[in-house]
Amino acid sequence: MKTQSQKPTQVNLRIMSGLHGRLERAAQRNHTSLNNEMRVRLERSLDSDDAVTLANVAVDITIAWQKFSEYVATAEISDEILQAIEAKNFDKAYARVLALRRHQASAAQQRLAKMSEKESDNER
Repeated sequence: MKTQSQKPTQVNLRIMSGLHGRLERAAQRNHTSLNNEMRVRLERSLDSDDAVTLANVAVDITIAWQKFSEYVATAEISDEILQAIEAKNFDKAYARVLALRRHQASAAQQRLAKMSEKESDNER
């Protein structure tokens, strides 16, 4: 996006003849100049980089919320375990310990899936 303060700058660029030919053919297909074709493609590649960065931020926020949710749930279940122990209800305490372990395993799998998703998005 151009603002009034931006002015075109001439750049000399050395590229392989095969790439030059591909760009010329693309410019013809798009009914534009070679210069405009190269400019548009460069802008798109940078816009694409920005989109990947935003996608990474969104995934990072999701992972942070998952960690926070896991922390809150762990604290709640831990409190229930302590209450059961204080009441000498060891069967309930043991059941809550098992529930806590299941919750932690599930949360870890969800975080791993999100992190893998992020890595595969970065590789594209």
